[in-house]
Amino acid sequence: MRTAILVGDGLAAERLAGQLDALGVGAVERVPAELGAIAAAARNAPAGDLVIASADVYTQGEALAQGSIFVLSSRFEGFGMVIVEAMSKGLAVVSFDCERGPSEIISDGEDGLLVPELDVAALGAAINGLVADRERRAQLGRAAIETARRYDREAIGARWDALLASL
Repeated sequence: MRTAILVGDGLAAERLAGQLDALGVGAVERVPAELGAIAAAARNAPAGDLVIASADVYTQGEALAQGSIFVLSSRFEGFGMVIVEAMSKGLAVVSFDCERGPSEIISDGEDGLLVPELDVAALGAAINGLVADRERRAQLGRAAIETARRYDREAIGARWDALLASL
């Protein structure tokens, strides 16, 4: 039986703990929210255990920087800014291939993985594949950083300047 290591406290952590219990996840180990807690929990977790950070941990960027995989299971997505944020931290991204959003950012197999929309089994298989393959995670993460640079303030600003100059 899998164990979940829940990093964080507050209302979001309480809700996550309740959801994990409802899903029948085995023991839920609680780890206080502090910088480095996610990385430490992930390093020390036995293979197959889940490490989950609650939204109350600390700023999103700091939390993302400690991870290695980011999963977006949205059924609907506009422009997935959270995808770009995860990519900017070097995370391998796995996402449903919604009608709009993820495929506009992620190049499947190059800087992240797209799975058929609502195919939960494919999403799980993609996650498990990355969990088992550290080098593949790192490769996708390195490419993701390059992709995220297309959305840096300077890059977007230059595109706006060029557009406005052309009018």
